[in-house]
Amino acid sequence: MNPKTFSKFFVNTFLFGIVLLCLVGIASTNVNAQQLTINKNFCESIGQQNTCNGNLTFGDGITAGTVNFTITEVTVVRNADGGVETVTPVAGTSQTVMVKIEDNNNSSGTSRIDLKADTDFIVCEVPPDGFTPTPRPDSSTGGSNQSTPPRMPNCILFNSGKGNNNVNFLNTKTAAPPTAATATVSGRLRDINGKPAARVAVTIANVETGEVLSTRTDLFGRYSFTELPTGEDYLLRVFSRRHAFGVNEILINLLEDLTNANFTIGSGK
Repeated sequence: MNPKTFSKFFVNTFLFGIVLLCLVGIASTNVNAQQLTINKNFCESIGQQNTCNGNLTFGDGITAGTVNFTITEVTVVRNADGGVETVTPVAGTSQTVMVKIEDNNNSSGTSRIDLKADTDFIVCEVPPDGFTPTPRPDSSTGGSNQSTPPRMPNCILFNSGKGNNNVNFLNTKTAAPPTAATATVSGRLRDINGKPAARVAVTIANVETGEVLSTRTDLFGRYSFTELPTGEDYLLRVFSRRHAFGVNEILINLLEDLTNANFTIGSGK
């Protein structure tokens, strides 16, 4: 083989080898990557469709716009029955995927991402204000071992299987915190003849916290304390330099409005 022929043969062989390596790499990538689809729907709940009439702004006054999800490779320890005992994130593997929520698409959205095959991952929603995530591993498809991992109520744990893996998240509106029950304590100060005592100091103290509120009786001898938390013990007292009282304090366990916490004035000083 002359040098010119050898050189041409060498170049062709080299180029063929590069093309072959590229094809093998592409094939390998396709084999080792599986697609994950994240589905988020704000207008469906368990067993009920269109909980916000297909439009997130209707009646709720909330527009999510976009919702972020974190996807992290994890190491999972399972017990003999296959139940999940611990889930440990693999350092440096977390990534964020944004799902755009479309009102004209029943307030739902979808995003897709390629992941390593045969690998455990957790997908966790970062919920917008006013909503609590409802992961639905039972209605998710693809992969295997899909569940909500221990102490991770916003997440779905899954093992990336062949083909498309779907994880579904619905929503629950976050309940407003309960308003603490309150009550009013009120009464009158009069003498033994029924004459009202005006401008007499009255205090009420929370026995546990020590917080003290004060007021004075009006022209008709009336006083009141409003919006006192119920279920608390209070000490109600009256003070006067001009009057003497047979009883000048009352201990109250406040469960509801108390409107007859009255004091009677005895002989003057």
